[in-house]
Amino acid sequence: MLERQPPAALEPRPDLVSVVIGVNDTPRRTFDIHAVAAHLDQVYAAFAGRGAPLPTACLPDPGAMPGLPGVLARPPARRQRAVDEVVHALSDRYGAVHPHAADGIRVTDRTLRSADRPHPGERGHRQLAVRCHALLAETDRGTGRPPSPEPEFPAPTRAASLW
Repeated sequence: MLERQPPAALEPRPDLVSVVIGVNDTPRRTFDIHAVAAHLDQVYAAFAGRGAPLPTACLPDPGAMPGLPGVLARPPARRQRAVDEVVHALSDRYGAVHPHAADGIRVTDRTLRSADRPHPGERGHRQLAVRCHALLAETDRGTGRPPSPEPEFPAPTRAASLW
């Protein structure tokens, strides 16, 4: 993410850049919060330096969403809390808008998530976009109408989700 995506994202001179990452890294044994923090700091600095609004978000506990047993769920939960602390600090440092995608409804409302469970589905992405727009509007950085919270496409069938 650090090497390829920021230059590609900044090339077209975007009006808005969003950075919401980290949940995929938390279950890995090689997780290193210091490396995550340093990399996020570089990414936030690159995007904030362009003057575009920077929405970020805390992410839900990756262990709670698929319903893992406690012994398996605790390490990624602890790591995600550490990532969220970094996101809070960097959001303050770089003036990012910062909705919380880690609240209880993200964990309990299955319609907000994709078939893999930790990632948001269309409805979840739209809910996050609505919250980001509202925060941007509160700080006079939001333009245009808020995005629709309703999905544009039908939810995947159970068979498609299993596939």
